[in-house]
Amino acid sequence: MNESIITKEMLDALELGREIDETYVAAVNRLLNQRVGAMIGESLDTERLKQLTEISRSGNAAKIRGFIDANVPDASEIAMNATEILLSDLVEVKGDLDKVKELETSRK
Repeated sequence: MNESIITKEMLDALELGREIDETYVAAVNRLLNQRVGAMIGESLDTERLKQLTEISRSGNAAKIRGFIDANVPDASEIAMNATEILLSDLVEVKGDLDKVKELETSRK
């Protein structure tokens, strides 16, 4: 889950009124990966969540991807939904990542 889903071009198209550099794109993708991971975790039962946690500790991206593919049939939809929500949040707060995190916290 470490691939860059959100690109500089996508962020430029949002016209956030701020410079979009590689550091910002990486930070947005880290936030997206956290959100996707949390949403996937919420979709798993306790036993599978424990298994995913153990696999994640290994840091082996191929094993993590394999587990998700086998146990989370709607993983692509989860990633797409998380991407859409994050992009919408970015527009709402003009690209301020701290405010995006506040929005996420206020929803819980």
